[in-house]
Amino acid sequence: MQLTGLWRVLVLAPLSYIAIAAVIRLAGKRVLSNMNPFDLLVDVAIGSTIATFVLDRTVTFWQGMLALTVPLAMQFGIAWTSSHSKRFEKGLKQHPAMLLLDGEMLHEMMHHEMITEDEVREAARKAGLVSLRQAKAIVLEVDGVISVVRHWDGQQAEETSTLTGVKRSPEE
Repeated sequence: MQLTGLWRVLVLAPLSYIAIAAVIRLAGKRVLSNMNPFDLLVDVAIGSTIATFVLDRTVTFWQGMLALTVPLAMQFGIAWTSSHSKRFEKGLKQHPAMLLLDGEMLHEMMHHEMITEDEVREAARKAGLVSLRQAKAIVLEVDGVISVVRHWDGQQAEETSTLTGVKRSPEE
């Protein structure tokens, strides 16, 4: 039986939704975490695949299911390998970028990341700061969010700092 037109959409759209939900459930929390560039790539690939799968009658049900599963499996494989190999992770993933440290803007890094002073000031205001001096650091995270770390009066060991691993210059 060949499904066409609206019937194809009415049958395959819910089936693809159920299939994606099942694959995401099997893949775990990683698929639903804050997006990095690879996660965005997977999301775009899945959206495109669903549209093609549902609307193009030359694509069979099983071809569509395989096309939906492959990007998720690749994302899972990359995430697993990254979590087990620091070298692989370092070569593959982007790292957060320091835009301000101890109240001083890092203009070279801001220029490299294409972030303006106004955007840094906006992030500070959103964090409730009245002065940039109140910030220990302002960081551009890999998902594009700008985080503000306030100065803290207590002492902490450098290895427990949330700023460990943040690039402080474009050359790092």
